[in-house]
Amino acid sequence: MPSRSGWAVWVQSCFTPMTPFSTPASALASAAWRQPRRYVLPGRPARVPHDPEAYFSLFPLEGAAGGVCITGAKYPLQNARLVPDATLGASNETRPGGAEVQVADGSLLLVCAPK
Repeated sequence: MPSRSGWAVWVQSCFTPMTPFSTPASALASAAWRQPRRYVLPGRPARVPHDPEAYFSLFPLEGAAGGVCITGAKYPLQNARLVPDATLGASNETRPGGAEVQVADGSLLLVCAPK
């Protein structure tokens, strides 16, 4: 396989089971890497398992997402509104026990990535 930058390998890991070469072995086995991205829809909350070696980020799809709640995270949110060009919802961390993400209006892309 040709040599790749860390960023290119991370991007590819989002679409294949491969993980970055620089990721520690403990993170390779982490629950966050088993599902690197998921959708969060109204009435269908997402659970993010605790992984001290990973961040999780939320990105609104199709415009703004309203009523966003995050519990069990370093940066919790309550009834927040996420818009596409803002950083609110990016690079969060789970607390022991994991986090839960809910959205009341709109949809979110939930992405897990190594620190």
